Amino acid sequence: VSGTAEIFGTELPPEGWLTIPPRSKIAIFTWHGATVELDGVSESEYTSDETPMVIYVNTHAILDARRARARAAQGGDLEASQGPRVIVVGPTDSGKSTLCKMLLSWAAKLGWKPTYVDLDIGQGSITIPGCISATPIEKPIDIVDGIPLEMPLAYFYGHPNPR
Repeated sequence: VSGTAEIFGTELPPEGWLTIPPRSKIAIFTWHGATVELDGVSESEYTSDETPMVIYVNTHAILDARRARARAAQGGDLEASQGPRVIVVGPTDSGKSTLCKMLLSWAAKLGWKPTYVDLDIGQGSITIPGCISATPIEKPIDIVDGIPLEMPLAYFYGHPNPR
């Protein structure tokens, strides 16, 4: 990588190679321009000047300001403060999980420790489909391994569809 780029809110390492598992769907984004070398086979590659990233980072900035306000209201105590609660909704395959990964990674990069609650029983971002689950996010989400699974709380709903 020459310059800075990120995948789902997690910055790409400036040196060395990153092995992306086969059939992974990723989007590499750069705010200021970057050169990224890809080696291997991909189903599709493209560049776009139109992305929702400005909206996403503005949402992150608003959430960060609300977290800071919640911390200040608790006398600066990070453990006692409870920042905003956010629910991301939308149709199937509209980017809900992608947005969540970015917001979580950006928050963790700034030192916050949000809890990710996955209510999408059809996809299962934290565990398998058919479960509702939650896990603390203490660092930006790993590009290859995804959401950390050290301490998830999971309940089996029993069906991959809420109907």
